[in-house]
Amino acid sequence: MKINRYITRGISEQLSLELQILLWNMVKERDNHPHTDYLHIFRLQEDKNILSITHEQEQPACTVITMYPHLDGVLSLDPTTVLILNQLANSEQYGAVYLVNLFSNIKTPENLKHIKEPYDEHTDIHLMKAISESDTVILAYGAYAKRPIVVKRVEQVMEMLKPHKKKVKKLVNPATNEIMHSLNPKARQKWTLK
Repeated sequence: MKINRYITRGISEQLSLELQILLWNMVKERDNHPHTDYLHIFRLQEDKNILSITHEQEQPACTVITMYPHLDGVLSLDPTTVLILNQLANSEQYGAVYLVNLFSNIKTPENLKHIKEPYDEHTDIHLMKAISESDTVILAYGAYAKRPIVVKRVEQVMEMLKPHKKKVKKLVNPATNEIMHSLNPKARQKWTLK
């Protein structure tokens, strides 16, 4: 079977280097699947509450609830976002990924002390929409959850997740079984989900 590659050109100068590398890695991954002769990004969508990437509509979706995933338009991806996307792409289980910040939006400043209202009803609406569209929900907010401002929010999110508890998994440190962030060195090689 002859494999044809269709690559859209003309937008690469608008994409960050990290996103270009991620897309090319996805194209390379297609080489391992001779029955698939294309890679198509159906949707790359970002608003203040959620970043979603869909590349295979037939595959299950995954929501990752974390701290500070970030996409600055198409100009830059932060390490949190890159590590999550790479892990999920390597797993070959998901065709869509929703990255949701535990707090108000994916452009939240890192110093939460300066936020008057770190989340609102729109945050919860987007969070629940992503959860309902996903087959798996991964909690990956890490040690941040021990901070006083974060504890209350985690409790609220856990309450919202109760009807979906069968699809909830935690990214855990295998040594301690505590939820960890994707930036944790133990999460960079292989994810342990429980």
